[in-house]
Amino acid sequence: MNLFTKLFLLILFSISVNADVVLARVNGVVITENNAKDFLKTTNVSLDYSKLSKEQKIDILQKMVQKELFLQAAKKEKIENSPEFLKELEMLKKELMLNMWVKKQMNYMIVSDGEAKAFYKQNLKSFIEPTKIRASHILVKSETDAKNIISALKHLKGKILKDTFVLIAKDRSIDTQNRSNGGDLGEFSKNEMSADFSNAAWNLKAGTISLKPIQTPQGYHIIYVEERISPKAVSYEKVKPQIVALIKQQQLKKYLSQLSGELGKKAKIEVIPRNIK
Repeated sequence: MNLFTKLFLLILFSISVNADVVLARVNGVVITENNAKDFLKTTNVSLDYSKLSKEQKIDILQKMVQKELFLQAAKKEKIENSPEFLKELEMLKKELMLNMWVKKQMNYMIVSDGEAKAFYKQNLKSFIEPTKIRASHILVKSETDAKNIISALKHLKGKILKDTFVLIAKDRSIDTQNRSNGGDLGEFSKNEMSADFSNAAWNLKAGTISLKPIQTPQGYHIIYVEERISPKAVSYEKVKPQIVALIKQQQLKKYLSQLSGELGKKAKIEVIPRNIK
């Protein structure tokens, strides 16, 4: 294999690896996987496209197709040539330019590890995790079912109670998300659950169950509290990115205030009060 052939195959392989996957065509307009990823970023930044189910990806694609259809309809009506559109476009261009400029200034802000650690120590109270509990639940459709389960559990204690609770949760709970792990909800603070559920859970001691069913829109719950976790400080390493971002914001605000004054002194600014009505 000569050098030219090797280079050709290398380029061909590179193109095939980087090629974007076409998901749909709408009157000839191509919608690619990268388009879908960008669309998701604008609608829900917390979701990772690669981790979505096929059904979720299809739902996103349907929304993109609908959007493209509406966009094409707008183009047919020549909306982009209307004075209103051009006026809005000019305003958006200015806002986008300003936002990008501010982001660029933000990149110039530097926060040392020492500054971040000092901020952490000075504001330690802000980085305290509230009291949490670790709990499990059994969710059933009827109050009668819930009461029957409570009757079977209420005289048990310790490991026998926990193990029996897990077995019943796996067998009878209608919460498909947590049923396979014995109804384990993990650790959560009081405000992370509905008021009725949290109030009932917070009134329980570790190693006990709720003796009355807790009704929510999902059904009837029996709660088992495994552990009560005291408030504790979040580690510096865990909150460092947030601290750095916050200090950068403060630095940027100070810098922009100073820059505004400097630019104002150099600029020719004419304010006409009589025209302000």
